[in-house]
Amino acid sequence: MLFISVAVCRGGRLREKYTGCWCRRPLVVASSPLICLESLLFFKFILNYLFKVTVKWVAQVSLFALEQALEGKHNQIPFETIQALDVVLRHLPSMKYTPVGRSFFSPPDGYYHPLESGREVWFGFHQSVRPSQWKMMLNIDG
Repeated sequence: MLFISVAVCRGGRLREKYTGCWCRRPLVVASSPLICLESLLFFKFILNYLFKVTVKWVAQVSLFALEQALEGKHNQIPFETIQALDVVLRHLPSMKYTPVGRSFFSPPDGYYHPLESGREVWFGFHQSVRPSQWKMMLNIDG
């Protein structure tokens, strides 16, 4: 197996052609230019879906550079690090809830609020990671 005991968080939508992927430990990918693999995934409503994935090492994200910027030692905030943190913190909610854009919604279990024309009310929240003075903030709007 290629990614044994390595948790990988993927950014982007399911059918996007190019998405980012982040993990805590270096992958085997760093030693070779490209790794191509196929993965068969099973979903709730789709029996199976074959993904053809090409993994390519692009860059290393530095949390130290973000810490230096938040302490005022550097005047540029590394936005690729903030994007990686945002993807990692959005991973679990995207597995539990239905993501729509930058928001997450829960299906109407136990309550039913129909609107006309087959629409219904789903409750949800918006989540984002933002730099502030001296620290990072997780913004959640319900």
